[in-house]
Amino acid sequence: MIRSCHGEWDPGADRAAARSGRGGPRARGSRRPRADHADPPRQAGGAHRAEAELESAAFPVLAHLAVDGPQRSGEIAAAMCADPSTISRQVAGLVKAGLVERRADPGDGRATLLATTTDGTRILDLERRRRAEQLATALSGWTPEHRAQLAELLSRFVNDLQVHEQGGTR
Repeated sequence: MIRSCHGEWDPGADRAAARSGRGGPRARGSRRPRADHADPPRQAGGAHRAEAELESAAFPVLAHLAVDGPQRSGEIAAAMCADPSTISRQVAGLVKAGLVERRADPGDGRATLLATTTDGTRILDLERRRRAEQLATALSGWTPEHRAQLAELLSRFVNDLQVHEQGGTR
């Protein structure tokens, strides 16, 4: 059983459901590959790109480090309400790709801090632009009024979710 700030999840139950054909939240290949086992991205025509495309699950970790600065892995897990082993796998892939580096913690020589590299910052910027273009394309046929309504409702949703996670009521 995995406990996080979002409740409990039993990965064994999901695996059993997938084997039995009943489905489940992560059944039938819906799970993304681990960051440290992702295939290199390809350009049109199948050629490998020199620049790594950032895996969806690793994007928030890299963005968190870019915004909040160097941190220990456990601090990242706590801030993201994620299991430490999940963050560890994502960080391993980011380190392997050269997007994050491990540094000695000046406050505790036994610990390491994780920090974005120059390449990590560059790839994060490229990924943010790619995602913004994707959203712009998806919303290009929407009226300004509909886009404003979406923004208002998403803002309300995020605020209500944060209140709920902090134990408040609306």
